[in-house]
Amino acid sequence: MTVNKMCGSGMRAAMFAHDMLLASSADVIVVGGMESMTNAPYLLPKARGGMRMGHGQVLDHMFLDVLEDAYDKGRLMGAFAANFASSYEFSRESQDAFAVESLRRAQRTNEDGSFAWEIACAAAGPRAGPQGRDGRGTRRAAVRRTSRRFRRSSRPLRRTAR
Repeated sequence: MTVNKMCGSGMRAAMFAHDMLLASSADVIVVGGMESMTNAPYLLPKARGGMRMGHGQVLDHMFLDVLEDAYDKGRLMGAFAANFASSYEFSRESQDAFAVESLRRAQRTNEDGSFAWEIACAAAGPRAGPQGRDGRGTRRAAVRRTSRRFRRSSRPLRRTAR
């Protein structure tokens, strides 16, 4: 399944996976996310039915689905964030300090292996190579072993004429 929710695609995919597991529709689900706002399309409402005489409309999907407040049309997400920070008196310095501390905590848990049981690397194919590693490089070595084993066991594909 492909989910296109701009910035929220990975989170929405995880929510779908949760719901499917809860409903016993699946036993195991692998979820991932990747965003590319640069490649967000322009939308042409009513184009499938044929554009009629007169001016048509072109919508920027990135602006419409991501940057614009869903409840206050024309208001950008950044303006909402600035107003929120101002009303709750969050200074730029305190936000930066929070972000830096969050990064430090993430690095610390990655180095000490606190969440190692939650992280698993997977090779996507015979040429995938290392997909990730912990601070000591052990995950990279495990992925390389898996990739080599896959290459030895896989047979070349034969093309057949249609």
